[in-house]
Amino acid sequence: MEAAEKALRTLSAAKYADVRVLKQQSVHVALRGDSAEHSESRINRLVCRCIARGYGVAQVEVNGEVDGREVGERALRQAMVAEGDLQLVEVKVEEGEKRWVAREEFDVERAEEILVGLRNAVYDHLKNVSFRLEAVATFTLTDSFLITSEGTRVREVLPLTDLVAYLVVRGVGEGFSSL
Repeated sequence: MEAAEKALRTLSAAKYADVRVLKQQSVHVALRGDSAEHSESRINRLVCRCIARGYGVAQVEVNGEVDGREVGERALRQAMVAEGDLQLVEVKVEEGEKRWVAREEFDVERAEEILVGLRNAVYDHLKNVSFRLEAVATFTLTDSFLITSEGTRVREVLPLTDLVAYLVVRGVGEGFSSL
């Protein structure tokens, strides 16, 4: 959060500025045909936006120490050379933190069981029809912190579980089509 504070101080010459620290951790479980895959991904990013003559934005992936001033300076340089008639709207200053709680922990093995159950239900339903099923379950934990030149300081921690299924079916004498 210190890098965000430094970035916002660097943007003090702007009419408006905000800085967001975004951290996301994701776990993916994919079932393609008869094989299952597991993977993880992480995002840790500092994003600066500002309005001076025009609009400027800069971001950096955070890996260890980050100089927030440098990112803020890049956004400010962009905003100083950009042209635009941007009108700011007055907004209410917000402060606070909201943590959403997951009902239960994401379990990779359980997610794989659910995807296999889905595949088996499709097999049972479609019987002798040729098809291809791809299903992906993803759990993402997002931690987002926003500070603005107007005084807003908000943080939200949000767990989200997502299930996406792609089903491609081919009838007798027909080509494949997506459902």
